[in-house]
Amino acid sequence: MCWWQSAKETLLARGLSLDFGYTHVWQDNARGGLDTRHGHAQTGSYDVILQLDTAKAGFWKNGLFNVCMEGSFGQGISETKVGSRVDVNGDFCTESDFQVATAWYEHKFLGDKILLRLGKQDSTQDFDTNRYANDEVTQFLNAGLINNLSIPFPDRGLAVQLRVVPTDWFYGQVGIFDAEGQGGRAGLDTAFMGRHTSS
Repeated sequence: MCWWQSAKETLLARGLSLDFGYTHVWQDNARGGLDTRHGHAQTGSYDVILQLDTAKAGFWKNGLFNVCMEGSFGQGISETKVGSRVDVNGDFCTESDFQVATAWYEHKFLGDKILLRLGKQDSTQDFDTNRYANDEVTQFLNAGLINNLSIPFPDRGLAVQLRVVPTDWFYGQVGIFDAEGQGGRAGLDTAFMGRHTSS
């Protein structure tokens, strides 16, 4: 894989980064719930993350484009095997088609003290976060341990986010997110044209 490492370093020098990810989950309902005799299931997810640093690419300073495409396969065990109200597999996605999950541009001002981000975003990546439980791939898999269940986070959709970092130990941020957003859609219909009704 040395050719890939060399190509990746060349792209990084020009401001372009390309990363791939794959997660495979096998779960079994050993006792209780709805089905223990055939209580196992396998799911998986894969993603491609493309980023462009505008300064390194020779355009303008302090800009970053980010596009994340992802897909999934399999069927989780929460509804059919366990019967739980909270999904025991936070990585499982019911929309299996390969889709553009997020696509945004961010710009930093005043020496990185102010960040403005526009585009299709995932609100859980920047709100209700902590060091120990915010990633279903590297930390906890159960959805109840990823984000606060009392917060009605919308699906990924169009949003604008502003973050202010006056000191190294304090920051504040605010975001406006499309409450009707659907991860598999661009979001222009729900964000600007009223409530979306699926047929």
